[in-house]
Amino acid sequence: MTQNLLQNMKIKDLIFNIFDTESTGNNSFRKDEPIELAYLLFNYEKGVTKHFQTMISTNLIIHPAAIMTHGITNEILNNMEKDTYSNVINIIADDFKQTIHVAHNIAFDYSMIPDIKNEQSISMDTLDFARKLYKIGDLNEDGMPLTSHKMQELRYWLKVDVDTMGFEAHRALADILVTAAVFHKMLDKFFELTR
Repeated sequence: MTQNLLQNMKIKDLIFNIFDTESTGNNSFRKDEPIELAYLLFNYEKGVTKHFQTMISTNLIIHPAAIMTHGITNEILNNMEKDTYSNVINIIADDFKQTIHVAHNIAFDYSMIPDIKNEQSISMDTLDFARKLYKIGDLNEDGMPLTSHKMQELRYWLKVDVDTMGFEAHRALADILVTAAVFHKMLDKFFELTR
């Protein structure tokens, strides 16, 4: 899907909606819920044209494994300004129309906010895209091998400099800023390979 999409459309005309969620857990033993959503609108030539971040209320207890990743405890969430899931969906609906949805391991983020996806949605998974462009063991300019396709490793392996606006890694806004910068670098590589 990624290759056909990029080859059949003018890249300068595409608007990518790069999004990420943080959640109460990973859906492995219960139906977990999103507690944070961030997205940005991105164009290859113009860069980031809009960004949005919000916390989402939940009645679930956040699993310790999720806290280990994003650092948001129930106490922290309870003391933050947040909105309901249904209000968030209404607020973001227009920005998810007529854009290409992009996320790293997009299936997980769609499982957290399924209401943004419909039969017309076009999506790209930067995890799959990275696996097509870079193989485990590939060397970067310093001769260091790639050991995984995790976004933070790709960021440092590709030497992508990103201002995360003070947010720590694995918070939704920081993650989408990193994803946008790495995605831009991956698009450069894709165009280099397909010229």
